[in-house]
Amino acid sequence: MIDSVDDRVTKLEIAAKQLSNSKEAWSHPKGVFFRPSGIATGTKVASLFSGQGSQYANMAKEATSSFEVLQDVIATFDANKNYDLANKIYPKPVFTDEDKERLEKEITNTEFAQPAIGAVSLGYFNVFKNAGFKTDMVAGHSFGELTALCAAGVLSETDFITLAIARGEAMSSKNAVGDVGTMLAVKAAASEIKPLIENIEEVSIANINSTNQIVLGGTTEGISKAKTLLDTKKYRSVLLPVSAAFHTNCVGHAQKPFETSLRALNFASPNIPVFSNSTGKVYPTAEKEMKDILAQHILNTVDFKSEIENMYAAGARVFVEFGPKSILTNLVKDILADKECYVVATNAKANKNSDLQIREAALQLRILGVELNEIDQYARKEATPVIQP
Repeated sequence: MIDSVDDRVTKLEIAAKQLSNSKEAWSHPKGVFFRPSGIATGTKVASLFSGQGSQYANMAKEATSSFEVLQDVIATFDANKNYDLANKIYPKPVFTDEDKERLEKEITNTEFAQPAIGAVSLGYFNVFKNAGFKTDMVAGHSFGELTALCAAGVLSETDFITLAIARGEAMSSKNAVGDVGTMLAVKAAASEIKPLIENIEEVSIANINSTNQIVLGGTTEGISKAKTLLDTKKYRSVLLPVSAAFHTNCVGHAQKPFETSLRALNFASPNIPVFSNSTGKVYPTAEKEMKDILAQHILNTVDFKSEIENMYAAGARVFVEFGPKSILTNLVKDILADKECYVVATNAKANKNSDLQIREAALQLRILGVELNEIDQYARKEATPVIQP
């Protein structure tokens, strides 16, 4: 994408230099992309939806200013709950490190983080869908599974918003009694860590994210013991800034309220395959069976690794991440490191203009050969130069 004459010149110079060095596919950090040919016709495309942990204050700020469909989704959340989600995502400017840290903590609050991620992720997907983007299958990470179900037509947008709000409220620590636990990311395979923690009470594998990354969840005391043990074994681990130990019994208080909310909604048969965190396989199409799986989703381990492997086995070769950051993009690259695939994030960097990023993502998909029209229907058309005789 080009924003000035100087930018145009710079990118043309980059393109000329890169093309003189290589005729193979390449991409440049400045937003210049090249492929000698597109992907094969009929290549399957998978859409992935971000989960909690990807949120940050002012996410998608510039993109929301440019795309009305993003504004509409956020406004619909606010109309449903009347809790001013827009001002939670886009707070008033602050200027001290302490205030910035406070804002990040506020958007991490589960009650608001999940609807905020849902609004941005669904809004991004709608931008691309309105431009003719078609996806062959979908999946989400943790909360993102709700967005995937909406993208596949299982949930209407209205019911998705209702359920996203209900999930955030149910999982909020204000509804819990006692310790709601914490989580520990570990750089290792699940098979290595599982035997080490099996004797630590109230600690389990909450996420199998990739070949070499898992997340443990459990009570604060249990996770402290696990970290001490893993430190002695020289495993790299990091405590996560989360409000509870998701996908463990520590959030058992949320399961029944969430199940009550989802049982009250209508689930349609999916238009395309939806892959499940809990099984790693495709969701069934019967309403009761879908609800039975989703009802236990909060407590079950997220097996994202198996999910992606099964999507690849089903023919997916292009993976597009809808939502803030590029957490899922990086996981897919690790899971499919030895396989041919193409991964595109729509908002990879928190510190980069989100409007530019969404346009660059569209550009990457078009260069790949994915069918996609102009994503900005209000974009000013470049004037045709007048050539004097």
